[in-house]
Amino acid sequence: MTRCTVLVPVAALLLAAGCRGAPDVGASAQAGNVSVSRAVAWTMAEIGSATVGFELDVARGADTLVAVSSSAGRAGLHGTKGAGGMHELASLPLEPGRTMIDGRSVHVMVEELAADIPVGGTLPLELRFARAGAVHLDVPVLRFSEALTALGR
Repeated sequence: MTRCTVLVPVAALLLAAGCRGAPDVGASAQAGNVSVSRAVAWTMAEIGSATVGFELDVARGADTLVAVSSSAGRAGLHGTKGAGGMHELASLPLEPGRTMIDGRSVHVMVEELAADIPVGGTLPLELRFARAGAVHLDVPVLRFSEALTALGR
């Protein structure tokens, strides 16, 4: 393959992605003043869990993410503490603007998956906000590296 044939497909991908850092993939939904976008998941089949990341955009006024749930398993909102430890969060206050839930510090974990969800499958997820109400998402399951790219990491 010559250098020219490699650059043309790469240039086409950049144009298709709008020259942004992260491609537009993942589930999206809106409830009230809260938009959810780029929702993607990756699984850890060996421990029967999935991690979900997404972007939240609160258009006006503050809101709070008060609950997460999934029919696929036990869902919880987690934060990190110390050297790699996690703890469950009761809620997540959100100021107007964008907030990334990207798996680094704050993330959604779905544990005790009822069944293995393969790459290409979807994970049902509900996010409940104090003011905006609930949004339901069918979150695509990607490979770990693809999910990180989708989240702009």
